[in-house]
Amino acid sequence: EGEGCWVGTPRVCSDRSPVFLGGWRGGQRLKGRAAEPRAVVQQYVLDPVLYELEGISPPIRVKTDIRVYGTAVSLDPLRLYVSRHGYFRTGYLEKNYSTASEEDFAHRLMHVTHHIPKIESGSYHCPTAPSWNDPRGPESGAGSGGSLHKWFRIAEEQNGLDRRLVWRNIKKALTIFILSVRHVVS
Repeated sequence: EGEGCWVGTPRVCSDRSPVFLGGWRGGQRLKGRAAEPRAVVQQYVLDPVLYELEGISPPIRVKTDIRVYGTAVSLDPLRLYVSRHGYFRTGYLEKNYSTASEEDFAHRLMHVTHHIPKIESGSYHCPTAPSWNDPRGPESGAGSGGSLHKWFRIAEEQNGLDRRLVWRNIKKALTIFILSVRHVVS
């Protein structure tokens, strides 16, 4: 219900052109022909966990997001399993993340973390995989993503977040989501 920046993705979730909606407030159901267009709308986090790329000079800090998987083992009583394995993705690796100006919001690759737009623009950088036997170790150097373990290290060391509190909040958010839809899926 708060103010802030909202982002909508028209047609389908994977659309590569997000539309920034400013202070848009949702909740109003459209009627008739106006109800036909669909969009995914979410509040845009203006202060995400930033990743300062390793080995890059001058330093570049980019936006990250995470993917965590889980399942509802039981709805009554509520029991969830949340995997400690997941991954993170980054925004555009060529420029520091910023929301300070309208120009920053117009730079769509800075705000989009899924890989397809970065691959299409030639800015995707594959992270070092464990199977490559790189002498520096897995996930060394800068890349367009990595393991959830690496993301927690970044959140703690580069952003000052307590990994135990972050993990607790992830589980709390998943619990609240499942509770909100339990009546529909049970």
